[in-house]
Amino acid sequence: MMSRELMTRTMVLQLVLALVAAAIALTVWDLETALAALVAGLVSCADLTVMALAAARLTAQRVRSRVFYTVVLGIKFPALIGIVYLLVVTLTMNALGLIIGFSTLVVAVLYAAVSFQKSLVEGESA
Repeated sequence: MMSRELMTRTMVLQLVLALVAAAIALTVWDLETALAALVAGLVSCADLTVMALAAARLTAQRVRSRVFYTVVLGIKFPALIGIVYLLVVTLTMNALGLIIGFSTLVVAVLYAAVSFQKSLVEGESA
């Protein structure tokens, strides 16, 4: 199972990547793209945090409300789709910025996967 330290590092990395993506978008494109990248990056941070907390609670030894966390994970994806719809259709945010912001989550999750695999390999060789 992934350690709390690795999950914290992944969430911090995701937040830093969102800020860096917004800064790069502001430098390369315009304020509208940078704002969309920042908003999407922050939505991704919130999504990762909810997923991590719910998964940690579900895998804990003693949890009285497993049903609650299961429902949270079940509602998380439709809520994310609704937020993306709101950002694209209602608020008409820049699509390129949203793509840049949401892609920071992919980089953070890849970091977590590689770090977790590395810790497993190092644990086997010790």
